[in-house]
Amino acid sequence: MSALSRQPVSTALFLATGLALSACGGGSGEGDTPKPDIASVDTCPTTGADLRGTTETLHCKCDEFKVGTGVVFGSGPYLDDSGICRAAAHAGIVDAKGEGDVVSVTPMPADGIEFTESEAHGISASPYISSAPAKGAYKLN
Repeated sequence: MSALSRQPVSTALFLATGLALSACGGGSGEGDTPKPDIASVDTCPTTGADLRGTTETLHCKCDEFKVGTGVVFGSGPYLDDSGICRAAAHAGIVDAKGEGDVVSVTPMPADGIEFTESEAHGISASPYISSAPAKGAYKLN
């Protein structure tokens, strides 16, 4: 039996991947899902859906590829299925090459938010029109 197989799931995940686990999802109880500590990362996740289950603000950087990838729903706050870097360009936080300020992404519930269309900084944002309720949203600072 390896050293990893004798460890609790959260410890084994940390040892195998080097990820620190956050207090909001440390994986210490049965049925808990470990969440990586995402307070600060080098590159932004592709969409805000990657942040579901946390309310912790993420600080990250964008690149040209991610600014050009995905769609944007809403004009701020954004539907969490929206591309974070593309939404950051829409908000004027970064330019088309992903250069600019560090992006701060704060996940939030989507309840009561109307995701409207707009165009800003050369990026079009679409309205979210669906019979299915939105699963989450995020705001950018």
